[in-house]
Amino acid sequence: MQRITKKYYFSLIQKVDNYDCLHINPQSLDKYLVNQQILKQKLEHILQDSTNKNLNAIWLRLDKHQLNLSQLISDLGFQMHHCTQEYLLFSLWLQKEPSRLPNYASHKIILQYYLINTKNQVFLIDDQMPVQDVDDSSLIPMMAQKYFKCYHDINVQPHYICDLTQSENSNIMITVKCSLSGQEENQKNFVNKTIQGMDQRFEINSFDKYIIYKKCQ
Repeated sequence: MQRITKKYYFSLIQKVDNYDCLHINPQSLDKYLVNQQILKQKLEHILQDSTNKNLNAIWLRLDKHQLNLSQLISDLGFQMHHCTQEYLLFSLWLQKEPSRLPNYASHKIILQYYLINTKNQVFLIDDQMPVQDVDDSSLIPMMAQKYFKCYHDINVQPHYICDLTQSENSNIMITVKCSLSGQEENQKNFVNKTIQGMDQRFEINSFDKYIIYKKCQ
């Protein structure tokens, strides 16, 4: 949810996000494709206004048909952040301190977890684990512990990444191996049960509302 609604001053549609960064709507640039001098003046006003308001940065996107404006944007101090087949995105950091703008993410990293007990049985909370996005690998163990405690009130100890796969859309799925903590162990509650349609590499068992996987030898 945006902190400030759209503004139309300087005839360029803008909005400020929750990080105090100004976003200029690319559609409002179309009217200046043939008169770049006027656009330059308006952008200079916006730069000054944003600085006076102590905003952190300005984001400006050029769609494919607007790429003739890229030289003007660069001359005003904007830097190319990233490009795709559809657009070129510029950014301008306004603060004196080093930029805190995020780098462009080419992949989405999705986490899933499984748990083992002392019998080396794999204890998976459900067959459709909710996915989570992560931008810092050091947070993965913390996210695993938080997920199990928050959603299932189970204490776990993350160990290592046991599987990594890449899908056709470049998303990366990471599977993290975890173990149940000592107070959560209760071996007698594990009973055998076959579940159809699951990965045949695992022997499927059940534990009340949970699903348990034991790796086949």
